[in-house]
Formats: sequence, structure tokens, C-alpha cells
Amino acid sequence: MKRELLTPAGQGDHGGGDGALRAALDAGDEHAVAAALAWARVFVAIEARRTDADAVTGADKTSEMVLVTLRVPSGATAIPAFSGVDTLARWRQAARPVAVPGHALCAQAVRDGHRAVVLDIAGPAMATVDGELLRRVAAVALGETVALEEAGARLAEQPRPRRRWSRHRSRRPMAG
Repeated sequence: MKRELLTPAGQGDHGGGDGALRAALDAGDEHAVAAALAWARVFVAIEARRTDADAVTGADKTSEMVLVTLRVPSGATAIPAFSGVDTLARWRQAARPVAVPGHALCAQAVRDGHRAVVLDIAGPAMATVDGELLRRVAAVALGETVALEEAGARLAEQPRPRRRWSRHRSRRPMAG
């Protein structure tokens, strides 16, 4: 495969949603969502956080870019992800979209100790990938051969608690 070095990655990506992922979200099938997420490009929300202000004017002197995360009252955290730029803008217009492979996002969520990845939190259809499904999608990033459909079938019969996620900014800056 020939790669043009002067053409940046993502060239021509207009931010539209992955068809298979959006169809799974619309169907409300969390196992199909997890399987589609493993191979989809999604967006995470990045926002600027002021780290230092001018003492006289109060204007920003320095800031850093942070990954927006979610937190439930128990303290568990999740990473919100979006199937397209339109769903991210519906949730938080000030956030900047950064495209990431779904399996890589799930792997990072597991490494950082987040309990879930929440897709399209502002709708029109929302889904949460957590627990064993999150670990299975993360395993795709590690090159492990995992049958997501089999994992989904085993987990389909387990009851899942519903969580109410609230937005907060991560205290950790994005690695560049």
C-alpha cells in the first residue's frame, strides 16, 4: 500500500458517522454496537482548560488540552465517544473532535481505568460499552483474535445496571 507522506492522515474525512455503528446504535443492540465499534472510527471530545490566568485582567495566560470524561456519583469514570462530528456538536459545541479507532479508544479506556465508553451521549441513540464487552473490543487493539459475537451472546443474558453519567474534565492532559 502506497502512502503519500505529504498527505495528512484523515485527509478527506468529513466527520460523518460509520454506517454500521450508527445502524447498531439505532437498533439498540449493545452487542452489535460493540462489534461495530471495534472497527469504526469515532471521535473523542477535547477541550481547553486554563492552567494560569493573568492576575490583573483574569485573561488566560496558559492552557492545556484535556480529554473530556464522564463520572457517575460512585466515582466511576467513562470516556464519551461520538459516531460523528454532528453527534459531538449536539452534546458540546465547544469541544474539538479528535478521530480515533474505536478499538484503540477502548484499549486506552481499559489502560486508564475507565469503566466504560459511552457512545453518542446526546443522542439520537446512546449506548454504553462496558465490562466484558469493553475488554473484548480493547483486545482487538492488541491483535488478539476475539469473537465479539460469542462474547455478546454470553453476556446478553446478564442484567446490566443503568448509570447516569455527568460531564467533567479529566485532570490528566492529553499526551501528544
